[in-house]
Amino acid sequence: MTTFVRPMVHDELQGVVSALCLRYPALSRSEVENVVADVYEQLAASATITAHLIPLTLNRSRRVLSEGDVSESSGHAAFA
Repeated sequence: MTTFVRPMVHDELQGVVSALCLRYPALSRSEVENVVADVYEQLAASATITAHLIPLTLNRSRRVLSEGDVSESSGHAAFA
């Protein structure tokens, strides 16, 4: 996972992961972390305004997880 410069972003993404782990208990935490990291990085790469990245990350990650498009093959490390 990309190391985030701002600790608040890391904490907020941890909250997203925790919420999604509760919603999708059949998935491992690392699977959820990988999806959230991928989604956040995709959104952040093209964002000109970053104020809504966390809610957008939550919504898109939820969509990815509900579609069952989860893969641990992403090269991201889990949140520390």
